[in-house]
Amino acid sequence: MAITNHDRVGKALELLTSGLKPFVERELKSSWGDKFVENTKLLLSDTRLQARAADGSPLLDVAALLVIMDREWKAIFSQTLGKAERSMVNEVLDVRNKWAHQRPFSTDDAYRALDSISRLVASMSAPTEAD
Repeated sequence: MAITNHDRVGKALELLTSGLKPFVERELKSSWGDKFVENTKLLLSDTRLQARAADGSPLLDVAALLVIMDREWKAIFSQTLGKAERSMVNEVLDVRNKWAHQRPFSTDDAYRALDSISRLVASMSAPTEAD
């Protein structure tokens, strides 16, 4: 059975999570120190992204990671990433929302999504996921 554009985008979002999570956690821990878990919970408290791991820490899926990056851009992520990456974060957040709500992806939209995801991951020095 052929893989659909929706499936391609979904797989890319899975790989994005693998590349983003260590980067986002490192940056948040560097900035917030021991308050990492508490501040992350507060940051996501007004969203549906409040799932918790067994240890009480937030489960950081791709949606949560992108929301965190968007909300903490000025204070944390602008120190290591540029304006182009901020645009990609917002674009990929839109892609993730379309994917999660089962909206169809044209071939052009899927290629654009895959390119943006790849570029975002590569900007964070996660070459395996970018490939």
